[in-house]
Amino acid sequence: MIKIGCADFPIPPSKYFQEWRLVEIQQTLSRFPGEGTVQRWLSEAPAGFEFVVVASPLITTEPDSPNLKYQELPRTRSKGAFGGFRLNDITKKALQKTYDLAIDLKAQLILFQTPPEFNSSRAHLEQMRTFFEKVDREKFTFVWEALGNWAPKTVLKVSESLDLIPCVNPLEFEPLPEGLSAFFHLNGPAGFRSRYEEESLTELVQICKKYDEVYYVFTNIDMHNDTMRLKKIVENNR
Repeated sequence: MIKIGCADFPIPPSKYFQEWRLVEIQQTLSRFPGEGTVQRWLSEAPAGFEFVVVASPLITTEPDSPNLKYQELPRTRSKGAFGGFRLNDITKKALQKTYDLAIDLKAQLILFQTPPEFNSSRAHLEQMRTFFEKVDREKFTFVWEALGNWAPKTVLKVSESLDLIPCVNPLEFEPLPEGLSAFFHLNGPAGFRSRYEEESLTELVQICKKYDEVYYVFTNIDMHNDTMRLKKIVENNR
């Protein structure tokens, strides 16, 4: 089964729900949606629609990171106060807030995104291990995207050892993750402002045949058009 969607809503949600059955809620990286917004999504979404929730960056991102410039921050912003998969009151609260949103949206997948400065140092690996071994996962499946300079083999090894689904770009990441399910981000062949050529979209259709279930989430500026084009190719290959 191939599931295609976008990061947040590139078109009004009411129209988006008519086209797609998957969306990844990334606005949590800056501010969590309000209760009214969540209820409106739920009332407009068709049966079987799937939400994926990106976890609060307070769990993964250090206080001095530029990636937090749009985030509502706690009063304590000293070095090591949160982020980096530390387990303390702030990160536990951020995790619970993430869980609450996922429960409201009936989401099964939660994606943890680590910033570029979170590298594969021994200290970071130990912090990840402690976090994922100690937190209550409830019934959620955890997905992990490493934005830093991680070796692909390390990403796969860490994901396997911590029971995480690695989120990678399937057109750039080698070797591809193995298993029944896969979660892929398509962030543009040359960055956010680029679009995919037909050849690349056709390759994605071939890649998805390796899995029982594959998520393709486009995050580039032309995400809506690219998803529509991929959907058409998938339908023509049936």
